[in-house]
Amino acid sequence: MLDVTLIRQHPDQVLAGLRKRGADPDIPGFLALDAEFREARATVERLRGERRRISAEIAGRRRTDAPADELRADAGELAGRLTEAEAGLAGLAARHQEFLDALPNLPDPDVVAGGKENNEVVRVVGEPPALGFPARDHVGSPRTWAWSTTGAARPWPGTATGSTATRARPWSGRCSTTSWTPTAGRATSSCCRRTC
Repeated sequence: MLDVTLIRQHPDQVLAGLRKRGADPDIPGFLALDAEFREARATVERLRGERRRISAEIAGRRRTDAPADELRADAGELAGRLTEAEAGLAGLAARHQEFLDALPNLPDPDVVAGGKENNEVVRVVGEPPALGFPARDHVGSPRTWAWSTTGAARPWPGTATGSTATRARPWSGRCSTTSWTPTAGRATSSCCRRTC
């Protein structure tokens, strides 16, 4: 997420960097929203300070048995204005944060505009390996990985929340019904054949 101060102080540089990434946000519109948000926040803080002042004055009059009816009426009216101002601030804060969350990070100034296809090769070290099989994407299904024997993740010994945790069958040949039971601070193993 980009820093709001950076957007406020350097809106043209931020917009140019975001355009390199393929984004074209409404920075002038955001700056207007940001000014409105900061003004609403200042208003809420001013009303809260006034509420604290009136509450302290009411407490002081109560100690001296002086009448405070007009202050209580002012406090009630102020509470309504403060509630309304806080609701408006919450709406502005949500729009403010939503805009910031949608912005990508700024690229390095040396980065060429556009996507991956516009990247330049800086240097090549060595020869690419010649694979005897078609390469797969690293985010493929876990069931195709050589070291995976199950599609579901299971807790390892000592990490279960219950008294017994079943572990996925490891590739070392252990039985698939191996269970780990925590006993006296250590895990014990039991197997259907007791030979694993």
